[in-house]
Amino acid sequence: MSTKMAILVGLRQVSTAAYGGWDGRNGCEGCELDVDNMGKILTPLGYEIHLLKTANATKTNILTQLEFAAEALTAGDKLVFYFAGHGGQQPDQNGDELDAHDETLLAYDGEILDDQLNVIWPKFQAGVRIVMLSDSCNSGTNYRALRTVAALSPILPVDRDTTEAMVAQMIHMGGCRDGFTSSGYVAGGAFTMALATIWNGGAFAGTYAALHQALVAAVTSGQSPQYNEYGPVTEEFRNERAFVGALAPDIPTTPLAPIPAPRQDSQLSEENQRLLIEAYLRLLDQLGAGTPALTQERAVTGRQLVYVHGISTHVGGYSNPWWAALKSYTTLFGAGALNGTRYEVLWSNLVNSRAAQAMAGLPGDAPREAQEAESLRVRIQDVLEDRQRQQAAPLGRTAAASGAARGLDMERSRGFTFDDFLVYMVKGNMRQQVINRFTQIVRPLLAAGAEVDIIAHSWGTVVAYEGLRELENVANLGGRVTNFFTVGSALSLPPVRSSLRFVNRDGRRPSMVEQWINVDAQGDLVGGSLADMFAVDDEKLELIPTGCQKNWGWYNLACAHASYFHKDNQLVNQDIFANFING
Repeated sequence: MSTKMAILVGLRQVSTAAYGGWDGRNGCEGCELDVDNMGKILTPLGYEIHLLKTANATKTNILTQLEFAAEALTAGDKLVFYFAGHGGQQPDQNGDELDAHDETLLAYDGEILDDQLNVIWPKFQAGVRIVMLSDSCNSGTNYRALRTVAALSPILPVDRDTTEAMVAQMIHMGGCRDGFTSSGYVAGGAFTMALATIWNGGAFAGTYAALHQALVAAVTSGQSPQYNEYGPVTEEFRNERAFVGALAPDIPTTPLAPIPAPRQDSQLSEENQRLLIEAYLRLLDQLGAGTPALTQERAVTGRQLVYVHGISTHVGGYSNPWWAALKSYTTLFGAGALNGTRYEVLWSNLVNSRAAQAMAGLPGDAPREAQEAESLRVRIQDVLEDRQRQQAAPLGRTAAASGAARGLDMERSRGFTFDDFLVYMVKGNMRQQVINRFTQIVRPLLAAGAEVDIIAHSWGTVVAYEGLRELENVANLGGRVTNFFTVGSALSLPPVRSSLRFVNRDGRRPSMVEQWINVDAQGDLVGGSLADMFAVDDEKLELIPTGCQKNWGWYNLACAHASYFHKDNQLVNQDIFANFING
């Protein structure tokens, strides 16, 4: 008789000592309940249950349990490995990830990389069937190191190049795609609660693929459950009843086919076209297309200045007028030659053209992403309109207050829009590509031991903040960010804050940053105070926007938002930027 084993892991929090003071409670209140619910599903089916909850769910305990299972199970045996908790990403350390990031499970005392799991899976014997369920963020491919570019597909093809060493079979389901979040509530995770509902006390009799399809339909929290196969998965395994093992009733007469390789003599399906487009776009960004990336070998001396632009289209040289407004007040950057001591992060071409076109043309997930983008756009618009009403309220004129919302419509007609940045917020792969543009510039500078000053504007402050937080995980960066300026920062907007990567929502100052200075002008509705959430060191708020005139009693949004880099803005460039830079 075959053995059935289940390793069920759930963490409602993590050790603050291991995660720099972060306890991980937010979003994981129901993770232990998730484990209990999975136990209720599997215990009646004869599974030997191994529970690891919160403080017992350490890296050593989890990996030891998996190692034990690898030694104990033989052909015909089954393992369910379930994880409910936080998931994360770290910069790839060994070059095995096409997106340059390892996916992780956040154990109680530290992160478990997918590379570490990939070492264990080949230890299972041939004929062992493994089901891994991940109710966590970034759970699209956290079961293994993944080279295939098809990571965004709801059902992945088996990557034969990296599965040859694994002789056991695995079916994996994750709560969301890599780079995205899985929703969690007091009652449990959206993914697991949906699974328990679909299971319905054992009434569900379908295959794992059918279970995945039911999960996709049932999970309505904005995430996309994933299905993956790893190892030599047989048709018998695919066609068995989920968790039970007997042949599922009414299974299709034809098996689920892997995505075929493109053929020149036949028309590609929409799905294959999508995968090829995604692969091509991601390859371009891996090569740093359009970005003057630095190399680790380049010698860097003295202070280095990095600008990060905000919304709308920007091209190389966009920082020239910004530098012209500052250069009279500091000598630390010399002449400030572009790509000499001054650098630009250029990312608008990603979200202004290819990303928007790709989103419009993607089948499957595109409608959901479009709904997420529209919901986020409306919430941001509401915040901006509310801020404009508050700005008009002191005037005591109903007409002025009611004109605030109309004022935003006027701003949009003048070209002030944030729709392009929504692509960053809702598409995890695009977010990563944009962040890569930032790290391609900043990482080599820090690796060379440079002192870097970063001036980020508008929505670029989001890119810079998430990019710096990502760089915290890179070893041997001897440099430091002497000053991190966030100017007219979209980090002040609650909908943007809630859309940050989960691990970044603690608002912590990036560890390599010595001073974080936040700047905002009157009339700039995008910017505002950050001190209520973020560990800023100084704030300069309610500044008079140079070059702007009041209309209806308030400053024009587009003018105020751009005023920081006005050639005559001595207050910002001399009294704030240069004052902190010169130290």
